[in-house]
Amino acid sequence: MEKKYAEDNVYSIDSTNQQILLQGNQNEVTISQERFDEMAKLLLQKIKNSRAKGGKEKLEFPDIETFMNELDMHELKAKSTEKKDIRMVIHDMRTDRTPEMGFSIKSKNAMSDTKEKRRQGFFQKWFEQIEEWGYKVEYAGMMNDVFFRNLRYIDTNFHKILAECLLVYYSHKTDSKLSNVLKFVANIDPCELHDDYHGDKWYEYCMKQFLIIYALGMTANKPWDCKYVANGGYIVVKEDGDIVCYHFYDRNQLENYLFNNTAFDTPSTSRHDFYQVWCDDNGETFLKLNPQIRFIHDK
Repeated sequence: MEKKYAEDNVYSIDSTNQQILLQGNQNEVTISQERFDEMAKLLLQKIKNSRAKGGKEKLEFPDIETFMNELDMHELKAKSTEKKDIRMVIHDMRTDRTPEMGFSIKSKNAMSDTKEKRRQGFFQKWFEQIEEWGYKVEYAGMMNDVFFRNLRYIDTNFHKILAECLLVYYSHKTDSKLSNVLKFVANIDPCELHDDYHGDKWYEYCMKQFLIIYALGMTANKPWDCKYVANGGYIVVKEDGDIVCYHFYDRNQLENYLFNNTAFDTPSTSRHDFYQVWCDDNGETFLKLNPQIRFIHDK
């Protein structure tokens, strides 16, 4: 019987009787797999209908909420500081072991193309205006010392790579796809590799390490202990409801997936003082830019 964990609940799958046994904090419940499947499809359809209408209204699904209460489940999202959304005991066919592993669950419900283009257009015009005034935006340093130190685990110069990616993205020198932005940055060569034979691959390697480390363990505001919290990998929920699992065992496949299916995005200007402008005592002007990376929207 396979077990899956969410919060403090334990879900045991009885494939023979096609049932799921929930052992929660308060009770023990048995529910058919058919009903789970039915409610999952219903939730997916309701989310799609909401997105079709613009997705601005508060999502309230009483029938789904009733079902969740039966499961002793009262939150859909893990804490923002957590990298693992679910723990599962899996059967490793290669070693015949059944380890418990944490997985991060992500959906590909990205922001609408219209909203993204509007944000990109605003920043492109702003950077063009700065250049017309005779100014140039250059990387001055990172304000978050913890994040800076965490990035040094990847490479002592990775903060320069990430900063240059932000400048390329916000100035709209290429599209927002992460792999294309990095290719542009590799040509700029902020780490001064001077056309080293492996230069482009080195930039790509560093970015892939950042993506997988940040996806499965590292956070911006907490010193990283070099441990992967979501040590199982990624579970990706696609637009049509299909689920794809990229296992940490196949690290290369997971790295390539993250590298080829993500894009830079523009955060909200109301959070973390993003886009704040100020002057220091020497009269130098600073602009705060924050990194945000999202999954690419399926077409």
